[in-house]
Amino acid sequence: MIISDARNKIQWFADGLGLNIDVSTYIFPKVTLEMATVAFDYGLVPFVLVDDGGDSAFERVVEKWDNDEPIPIWTGASEGTIWGGRLANWLFRVWHDSIHCKESVGFGLNGEIDAAIHHMEQARKMGYSELAAVCWLEVAGQASWHHATGGTDFPPQSFTRTELDRMGLHRVGWTDIRGEDFGPYMENGTLPFDG
Repeated sequence: MIISDARNKIQWFADGLGLNIDVSTYIFPKVTLEMATVAFDYGLVPFVLVDDGGDSAFERVVEKWDNDEPIPIWTGASEGTIWGGRLANWLFRVWHDSIHCKESVGFGLNGEIDAAIHHMEQARKMGYSELAAVCWLEVAGQASWHHATGGTDFPPQSFTRTELDRMGLHRVGWTDIRGEDFGPYMENGTLPFDG
């Protein structure tokens, strides 16, 4: 059930962005499919994708939200994340900033921790404990890194995956698919981690 519903939501997201892609040919981690389900259940605020991170600075997000305008979502640094691709990372960013806006949660360290708790509560409410753990590490973990460097550095986009691996949780969100094992899954549109 999760595969078709989540893939349909991700396809709708891609179509809404005007992207000419067929997400049925994409491989998404289990946590990404869960994330799409939770994000759309929560409700995303209106947004626009921007290439310039300066246009999506935290103050601009708040300003746009306060003026009932679509919030800017930065498209950069979206490769190599836990979500399995740029499109999925953009969806996570929209969900994340939707939490900031709808819950009036700030963008400093405490606000990011509050946002991480909202992510976790939403994931747990839908029975996705693994997604809840990934969201905590992705949001609160990265914010803590940023804070620890005096606010001058952000962790690499691979931070969450690297930290999960370091904790011995190599398979969180993924089931290995290799070589010839991959073909049948692409043909029928299902994957062993799709639910």
